[in-house]
Amino acid sequence: MLSASNPTLVSLKRLMELVYSNDCKLAVILAGHPKLSNDLKRPSMEQIGARSQIFYLNHWVENKLHYGSWLFEQCCNKDVTQGDIITAEAMELLINSLVTPLQISHYLSRSLEQGYTVGVKPITPDIIQSVLVTDLNSPAAELSRHGYNIQALCEILNARPAEIRTYLQGHLNPNRAQDFAKEIHKLGII
Repeated sequence: MLSASNPTLVSLKRLMELVYSNDCKLAVILAGHPKLSNDLKRPSMEQIGARSQIFYLNHWVENKLHYGSWLFEQCCNKDVTQGDIITAEAMELLINSLVTPLQISHYLSRSLEQGYTVGVKPITPDIIQSVLVTDLNSPAAELSRHGYNIQALCEILNARPAEIRTYLQGHLNPNRAQDFAKEIHKLGII
């Protein structure tokens, strides 16, 4: 589920209560960004959050290198090794620079395209570095990866979209920026 609004969650709670009152069982599984977990912890969502069990699926982070190898196994002929296409150092740089499987496959594709364009084989760390976005680990990118877009930040920080954009660009009044940073830190993301 990409986004679960308060009315949707309240309706799900009512549905579960109706099912339980008829001696039946129902399990509702919501999968989402860490934002969903934080939303369920808010006082306004206490009635739903108290009935929720939150599980974090972060085990994949320890297996990123395995994921990269798996990608090559799925895409290459048996007689082609990963080392024929990308150096171990380049693969390590790629994996350690990125967070999500989508990012890894996207930047791997961009690296392969760039390597083909400039005639470099196997892909080197220089090729990887040339395709990686410089602000990949900026606060804006981190917040976005965790489900906090401009609209969500406006709600949390009680601010206008222009003010949020100014903050994310690093041009907001220092006092107001510090207030924003404190509130964002409370989310447990940055």
